Amino acid sequence: MFRHFISTRFLPLVAVAALLQSAPSHSLPIQILDPDTAYTDATTKIDFSGLSNGSSVNSISDASLTVLFSETMGKRTVGSGWATWGSPPDTESANPAVLYSNGAQVVEMLFSSTLATFGFEVEPNPFSMQSFNMEFFLGALSMGTISRDAHGSAGARLLAGTGVRFDRVVVSGTTDWAAANFRYAQVPVPSAIALLSLGLAGLLVSTRRKQRLLG
Repeated sequence: MFRHFISTRFLPLVAVAALLQSAPSHSLPIQILDPDTAYTDATTKIDFSGLSNGSSVNSISDASLTVLFSETMGKRTVGSGWATWGSPPDTESANPAVLYSNGAQVVEMLFSSTLATFGFEVEPNPFSMQSFNMEFFLGALSMGTISRDAHGSAGARLLAGTGVRFDRVVVSGTTDWAAANFRYAQVPVPSAIALLSLGLAGLLVSTRRKQRLLG
């Protein structure tokens, strides 16, 4: 009975650690459609609201991540430089700070570390329905693509994915666009996962040793 207790309680934890260590590399990204509490609680938002309105940037960052853009992005504010956005529950707020692609339809975003989740709200420049794709890459390997339609008249929508490891994305639209509320979640570092595996394995060995002494 004691041996059965050990296997059912601890072995699943070892399996979880092993799963994290080998993380999905060929599964497709899972699309996240709404910026709900589950999404915002599980991710970190990069705040660039302090940038001057009308300024140009090639990257945004916080203490843990830098996002490097292949195109120069222009800082705008909804109502001042960018006409409309969306509203909750489709977006986090109605007037966020946004980054405009400055006429570009395709922008590559390179990350300073490997991510497990990434997303932002997107709205096209024209007041019409437009389509957007975000392709996830780990090095040269494509991990899959998600797609979303958004309307330029107060119709911003979340373009976000999770479930794969990646270090860059390529965002393409049928027109130029603006993005807001960039959020991410990093992949656990391998050393931490390995430490978890070793700790759980040590716990199993110690428990089995006690079992032999008691038996």
